[in-house]
Amino acid sequence: MEYQILMSIPGFGPVYSSGILAELGSVHAFPKNDAIAKYAGIVWKENQSGGFKAENTPMSKTGNRYLRYYLIEAAGSVIRHIPEYQEFYQKKFAEVTTQLLN
Repeated sequence: MEYQILMSIPGFGPVYSSGILAELGSVHAFPKNDAIAKYAGIVWKENQSGGFKAENTPMSKTGNRYLRYYLIEAAGSVIRHIPEYQEFYQKKFAEVTTQLLN
């Protein structure tokens, strides 16, 4: 059932769907979505001390590197295949680029 759900997403396909499920197992093994993100290592490190909280924090990259690879590649494929996601990605990319230039 989880395979069919992943395959129904435009841009996923059998390679990404199989890879994600091979590395993840069942989503029912995780209590919340953020637990899956932490397991894959796609969470951002917190850098804070006292009242200071850094804005520029790198991705953790601890966790299952193969699952992280499949999720990031699949997200890129979705962006290429679904115009709404491509527009949202371009909007967010422009916001970050503008902030970096200022």
